[in-house]
Amino acid sequence: MDETIYTLGASSKKGFYNLLTDPLLDSTGPDLNLGEQIAVEIAGQLIPGRVTQGAMTYTSDLWIEQRRLRGCFFIADQRNADGSLSICGLCIGMRVRLL
Repeated sequence: MDETIYTLGASSKKGFYNLLTDPLLDSTGPDLNLGEQIAVEIAGQLIPGRVTQGAMTYTSDLWIEQRRLRGCFFIADQRNADGSLSICGLCIGMRVRLL
């Protein structure tokens, strides 16, 4: 299994990310594909899941009303205690590992 930790960077394909081994020295790398099995580093833990794309409704203290945003998301493999799935929006600078 590949133990390389990548940093997400901007892909040449609009709305997608590429995998960078050293974002300070290189801004090119392979694209992160939809359906790809990855682990996202959150609070020092690698959380396994997959990449998906779609529209999600977000609520923020900074906005007066909810907004519907499109983009790439991470869905964790393990369900929460109530049976729901944990979903996180992907963004540039996140650290991931391919599974």
